[in-house]
Amino acid sequence: MFFPSLFVSSYSQSSIYYLVTINNDGSATWRLCWYTNLKTSDDVNSFQSYLQGAFQKNREALLKSFIDSMKNIVLQASSLTGRKMLLSNFNLSAYITTSGDTKVGVVEYSFIWYNFSKVLGNTITMGDVFNGGFYLSSEDSFAIIFPRYFEISSYLPPPSSMNSTSITWNGPLVFKSGTPSLVLRVKQTSLTISSDKSSASPNEQITVSGSVDPSFSSLNVVLNYTSPDGKAETRVVKVLNDGSFSDAFSPSKEGEWKVLAKLVVTPQYSILSNTITVTVAKPFYEEPLFLVAVAVVLLVVLVLLLKKFIL
Repeated sequence: MFFPSLFVSSYSQSSIYYLVTINNDGSATWRLCWYTNLKTSDDVNSFQSYLQGAFQKNREALLKSFIDSMKNIVLQASSLTGRKMLLSNFNLSAYITTSGDTKVGVVEYSFIWYNFSKVLGNTITMGDVFNGGFYLSSEDSFAIIFPRYFEISSYLPPPSSMNSTSITWNGPLVFKSGTPSLVLRVKQTSLTISSDKSSASPNEQITVSGSVDPSFSSLNVVLNYTSPDGKAETRVVKVLNDGSFSDAFSPSKEGEWKVLAKLVVTPQYSILSNTITVTVAKPFYEEPLFLVAVAVVLLVVLVLLLKKFIL
């Protein structure tokens, strides 16, 4: 496994930063960044001249060469892993940014790699695409960012640093074939729901509230409303930053309604909530027998009143 050569410069201090953002469907957003410190005003002017001249002139050719190289790499990786892989959203940009008090010139390639990781149930495994391994020089870094509802289960080789949502390897380092590797597992999660009332009249609004712990704010909850005759209606509700969500519905059919929430974490793994029930019925004062009883009582009262006046 190797990566295409990035922009080559004459600056003495440069580095490559590989940033891979893993998505819950196994795809990954890649950023391959070449950095060079612009220590002097001459360095800044030189890089600005490059941006306005050679980069603009050669951008399309550089990007095409990069795309062709990546397509060959992904074709080999797909054959090796048995997973169908696709690439999209290629881009090449160059700019000047700051790091502390130092200006930095950056040339950045980015793209999306579908099926980069293997998804199996509640785990995502990365690394099998790196056939043959590759090398990080002393100034290079390879970082992986993953959703906060995952936790690291295992990795190879030992990283330079890691936290709850990322892991980083710094050079110099030789990655053996199949590495860097990383196994992510969905965190132990609770999903609960409740309603503001357990019974209601037809077409009366009912609010269903719930919570996800830990918060999965980047995902949506699917609420399944099942009517007394077994027909289901689904609604997609956004999870807020604090892990809460809510939805309002107005059931029309009388009987017992059931509500269930589902959180799809990966294409192969979902978390289900408790089931709540809501009984929908007309108020007793709208029932025919009640109306008949009221009519009889009124009639009796009227008869008694008439007798009183007659007597």
